[in-house]
Amino acid sequence: MTTPVLPPLRNPAHPPPSARCVCCDQAATVAGDGPVMALLTVACNHAYCHGCLVQFIRTSIAESVWPTCCSQRIEMGLEVTALLTADERQRLTDADNFLHRENDRHKYCATPRCSARFTTADIAGYVGTCAFCKKKTCLECQGPQHVGPCQLDRATKKTLKLAKRKGWKQCPFCRTLVERTCGCHVMQCRNCYGWFCYHCGHDPCRCGNPGAIGVKLGKA
Repeated sequence: MTTPVLPPLRNPAHPPPSARCVCCDQAATVAGDGPVMALLTVACNHAYCHGCLVQFIRTSIAESVWPTCCSQRIEMGLEVTALLTADERQRLTDADNFLHRENDRHKYCATPRCSARFTTADIAGYVGTCAFCKKKTCLECQGPQHVGPCQLDRATKKTLKLAKRKGWKQCPFCRTLVERTCGCHVMQCRNCYGWFCYHCGHDPCRCGNPGAIGVKLGKA
């Protein structure tokens, strides 16, 4: 009787010594013959330890977004879903359904009695023209269109100073503050769902290494 040969697992029990978790930067193996830390590899070939991956997914669930790495969805195979509770799996499905319904970038008319949401057809550069009230909105400061640079109020200036100290970045599309807590540099804004590189702040990346591992940015 011939013994069947099974295909190799995507994440072998003993990954190569060079494999490291993209979040905590811990190696898959300890020097010598020490214990092995299990890693799961996602589509972009970045690896996550079980603890960091679960925390990353839970953070995404809390923000109603699907977890991604390098602009690619982290597919929820059996190895991943086995790490989640039934409630977390359901909330992840709900987040995915929400993103399919709300896949355009959220920008709104600055006119108080209007507040209509802009579509991509209403936007030219950093100005949105409302299809309903016909007023123009500056998408930089979310106020009425004006001449010259935006005048930031005292509270906004204070917030931006805090962001600079903390290492937070502004989304280049909607200017929402974003904090990188885990994973690679390629980020998705939870407000407008735009993609950008957390390192250089551009889309596409201009720093040449958007998927770098081990670079300390913000609260990594």
